[in-house]
Amino acid sequence: DGIRTKIALPESVVEQTAYIFRKISAKKILSGRSTSGILCATVYIACRLTNTPRTLQDIADAGNIRRKNLQRTYRFLVRELEIYPEAYNPHEFVARISKTIKISEKTERLAFRIVTLAEKTGISTSKNPMAIAAAAVHLAVQKNKEKVSQVKITQASGISSVTIRDRTKEIKKCMGVKFSG
Repeated sequence: DGIRTKIALPESVVEQTAYIFRKISAKKILSGRSTSGILCATVYIACRLTNTPRTLQDIADAGNIRRKNLQRTYRFLVRELEIYPEAYNPHEFVARISKTIKISEKTERLAFRIVTLAEKTGISTSKNPMAIAAAAVHLAVQKNKEKVSQVKITQASGISSVTIRDRTKEIKKCMGVKFSG
């Protein structure tokens, strides 16, 4: 309930988490492991399976555990349970970043178009979806000349400025002048 409240999880994720946790208990792989670590990893798996966009860092912060421990436990559980959740789509994070930094609807729509073009050209393949979303928002903000600093986007997304600049360069390079406001 504490994690649910901190990161505003819907009921479907809570139910999925309970189901997965029961499966883990039945397999008897809980012994010798941190219960909070297992619970956080289970929440992350449930978020991925129900397509609820939450980052590892969001869940690690809510569960008060280290991200590295959460990653390790997540990989262990995915392997043990033979569950292979799909990767997140960058579109899911564009709205989240946009709301946090309070940009216009026009700029947000442009960011969605940039993400779509990035997916079509294959730029987003095997890249952090939050980084692609942050770069798209950054490009859209620049294009529409809104006064939002890259630092603000970095804080809203949790992605470093260097990564945002790198993804922005990749998107610009592959798209050239394809996207216009």
